[in-house]
Amino acid sequence: MIAKLTGIIAAKALDQVLLDVHDVGYRVSIPLSTYYDLSEVNTTVSLQIHTYVREDTFQLFGFLTTGERDVFEALLRVTKVGPKLALGAFGELHPQTLRRLGIEGTVAAFEIDLGALPAPRRKTTARRALGQSDLLPVTRDFAFLLDEGVAAEEVVRAAAGADKALIEEVSVFDLFAGKGVPDGKKSLAIEVTLQPREKTLTDQEIEAVCERIVTAVAEATGGELRG
Repeated sequence: MIAKLTGIIAAKALDQVLLDVHDVGYRVSIPLSTYYDLSEVNTTVSLQIHTYVREDTFQLFGFLTTGERDVFEALLRVTKVGPKLALGAFGELHPQTLRRLGIEGTVAAFEIDLGALPAPRRKTTARRALGQSDLLPVTRDFAFLLDEGVAAEEVVRAAAGADKALIEEVSVFDLFAGKGVPDGKKSLAIEVTLQPREKTLTDQEIEAVCERIVTAVAEATGGELRG
């Protein structure tokens, strides 16, 4: 089991961090308390790790202190509390954020898993939630060859802006530098989720979005799509 990781922050988001440990990228889920206290991208950090393993799941959860990890693991021992719910226990907003918002006191943020809500017991005439779609999302993976100084956030931001109407999410899932990659370069892989709203996308429409993504990343970072 992985209990601790020390590496360079390649990218970070509110709920996860991509840690470069000897040219191997580890995607680690983190609570808000850890996110707000993380140093900047391209700096070194040590995270206390809980490795969550199930038959179809292998996931890493990271914390800046062993105390936070101990509380997280204690919550996991509670019946019907999974890792996402346990991670929500660390959802208190950082004091710096509260000051910027002009809020006094303590504020907690939480996430609702709509898929876990029970089905309605009777028919309803309520309207569908705004933006919700019955159409299945489409995912595509891209691997770009970049200068080693290019931050992952630049790639994510460029890809997400290629088609704001269709692109629902962009996430980094791999970072590599070493054998097979030229000196001064790195390989960064992203997964892009497209969410059609009105009709199923055709192959031609998907290909057109993919081309816009590649063009947007190239213009923003100088990166090239790996074969």
